Amino acid sequence: MLAMHACSCASRPPRENVPDISSRVPAFAEPDNYSATIIQTIDDGDRHEVIETRVARSGEMFREEWREGGELRAAISRPDLGKIFLLSIDRQLFVETSNDLKAAAEAMPTGLGENAPWNPASCDEPETVEVTLLPESAIDGHVCTAVERKAVFADRHSELTRIYSAKDLGGLFLRMKSESSSFDRASHKTVLVERKNVKTNVSDTEFTVPSNYKRAASL
Repeated sequence: MLAMHACSCASRPPRENVPDISSRVPAFAEPDNYSATIIQTIDDGDRHEVIETRVARSGEMFREEWREGGELRAAISRPDLGKIFLLSIDRQLFVETSNDLKAAAEAMPTGLGENAPWNPASCDEPETVEVTLLPESAIDGHVCTAVERKAVFADRHSELTRIYSAKDLGGLFLRMKSESSSFDRASHKTVLVERKNVKTNVSDTEFTVPSNYKRAASL
């Protein structure tokens, strides 16, 4: 699901003057079974916002929880059933829909969106890219590979991104900090995404609709 947000940009062919960096950047992945809290902090000078979601995965099954309008909601993706279930936990209601990419992207906002790794909001290809492998560091007891990416775009705005991926969690990134600035530095935006409370044992009950929930046409 996280990759889904980046696929529209990542599928574009690279420009000829942008170097192939794939061999220098560790692959981003995630364990087959895990859960985590994702905390996203956005600061652009005028706005400071913190968004918190919880995700869980078991094989191809995926669950996410977030608050919307003060209400706790969850979405469960079940490719094995061809279904996505959108839940109102507070009201004990659920909506069932087909499991297609568009519906999944709309039903399950991961809290990353345009801030997913290597995914600038404009989806423009950078004019220049410089990738550096930084020294390994430890985050919450996990040894992480660290990568820094500097990109400059056609309008001369720049982006500096650092990603820390846990080696013992199959490349799951635990921290990503991205800073973007306009050419004259008149505007500056910082996005920090952190995964906390990572666990590698997830119960199958996370991916089923409780029997006392009632089906609804919409939430």
